[in-house]
Amino acid sequence: LFQSVIEIFFIYAYAACQMIYKDLIFGEEFVLHTGYVYPKFAYYGTYYYILHVQIWGVVMLSVNRYVTVCQPFSKLAKLYERVGTPVLWAVNVSVPLLLMIRMLFQGDVYYYRSSEGVVTIYTPMEIVKTNALQGMIATLLGSFVCAVCYFLVIRRLAESHKFHDSNLRDYRREKMLTVVGFALFLALCVSTLFYVLIGVNAANDNDPGVQAIRVYYIYALMALTFVNPWMLMLTNQNTRRR
Repeated sequence: LFQSVIEIFFIYAYAACQMIYKDLIFGEEFVLHTGYVYPKFAYYGTYYYILHVQIWGVVMLSVNRYVTVCQPFSKLAKLYERVGTPVLWAVNVSVPLLLMIRMLFQGDVYYYRSSEGVVTIYTPMEIVKTNALQGMIATLLGSFVCAVCYFLVIRRLAESHKFHDSNLRDYRREKMLTVVGFALFLALCVSTLFYVLIGVNAANDNDPGVQAIRVYYIYALMALTFVNPWMLMLTNQNTRRR
């Protein structure tokens, strides 16, 4: 639930930043004089911090599904049960920040008026390349971990259903959670494709291509953001507490 709150906040923040920057709802001069903090937040916060929050969340959910279904009596399963909500909140906020913190020290990001008279964001192509590469690697690794987890989980569920294994508690609920978690994995694959395309165009110094692909970023962001609320609606109260 807490991660969903973070993601929904940043999707609204992304929309607000786009209206300020592209729609110029406060005028050009406001954008051009926003200083240092706002461009950093608009670029790194709504693109890369939220990306790492989502990847971390999907990976942790996938690992949790694996532990719950395949290793329900392991030490790791007991550790999951003992971890308190405040600790989970702190981890979900801090780990994604640590994963992308190097990006904040790469150089200035700011808004300027181009030679065509259009207000645009200044992000040197070298920064775009390294950021896209990190985004691509992070999403690929996350997708790989999720794929392995769900392969093992689906195989375990199939075996349990076939042989009526009583060691797996509440087969129906675990199947539903696995289906929804797998939907998150598919959404992560979409996000991976986005960063692969950004990385390819950045490697070829194709700035117009990078800008064109960024327009569709909102779709990858929304796909990963709104699967979690679906999960809360599809599962019962006892499952939500877990």
